[in-house]
Amino acid sequence: MGNTAAAEADAARHRAKLDAIKDAENAERQRVQLEHFTDAAGPRATRYRDERDEAKAKLDTLAGAETVDVNELFTAFFDFKTLDARAGALRNHAHRINTIAPLGRNHAGADQSHVIHCDSLYDQLTWGQYLEQVVTERTRRAGSQHGAELESEASQKVTAAVEQARAAAAADA
Repeated sequence: MGNTAAAEADAARHRAKLDAIKDAENAERQRVQLEHFTDAAGPRATRYRDERDEAKAKLDTLAGAETVDVNELFTAFFDFKTLDARAGALRNHAHRINTIAPLGRNHAGADQSHVIHCDSLYDQLTWGQYLEQVVTERTRRAGSQHGAELESEASQKVTAAVEQARAAAAADA
């Protein structure tokens, strides 16, 4: 019986050690996941959003330039769309924080969610649609500018005619 008791005690120590190892693994897994997904939902998401927004600003600057280089514009559009897609992928990935560290329910009983600081905003925007927007805006701007030029031209002609009429009337008087 002594051997059986010793074997059982040894098996219990072994199970306790395995349980301690398993608990340590689970605690570390939870810690690392919480750290990773907290970063993904917050600081990393903010960086992704800012990078995408900077690429959009660059794209719009190129589209509004005096001369448009379509190849350069396409490259900037592709970079912008890639960064937007990355923001969407990160949003989907970071959303897992809600299963790792749920916020619980609010006072009305609805589940609360962590705020993910980025998402894809332009996933439906195509190159053709963007080009159409660029051409529409540029032609609208050109039309408005030409309209102002025509108004200035008319005003200058009227002013010159009035000056001539005034000078002629003064000479006759």
